[in-house]
Amino acid sequence: MRIINTFRIVFRQHQRTGKMRTIGPVEYLKRNIGNTMDKNERLRTARKRAGFSSATSAAEAMSVNPTTYTSHENGHRDFDEDTAAKYARRFKVDVAWLVFGKGDEPSSDEPCSGGLQGSDIEDEELFLEAYREAREIEKELIGGPGPVIKFTKMVHIIYREKLSKREHNK
Repeated sequence: MRIINTFRIVFRQHQRTGKMRTIGPVEYLKRNIGNTMDKNERLRTARKRAGFSSATSAAEAMSVNPTTYTSHENGHRDFDEDTAAKYARRFKVDVAWLVFGKGDEPSSDEPCSGGLQGSDIEDEELFLEAYREAREIEKELIGGPGPVIKFTKMVHIIYREKLSKREHNK
């Protein structure tokens, strides 16, 4: 591959024919840099892959105001980490993918959850506590967000530990 003009033209060699073809920088980025969707686009993708045909039906299933959810999905309003965690659990995707676009985009039959499905979460509040605690640990140790896979594993470990402690104390 040769980059002739980084703003206009990118040449790629076809794998089978060996011929050079022109692609634009946006297509190049999508192919080589990774997920270029905005947060609201990832939310829409997750909703559709979870089987909800409309934003309204998804909002009602989560007991969220349909206008609020639609605004999140259209990109007119941003949503915080707690809301993102709620959406991610319901749509069975990784919170880090939903918020930051890090990691692989989940397929329709294989959610990007790091081994913990939304249906595996017994206590939503405990999961949110684990998520917040993992964020704080991450900030203290490395000063901000780190690798998504490691963060996801940390959330799940903290959640399972909190769940285990709660069960032990009963």
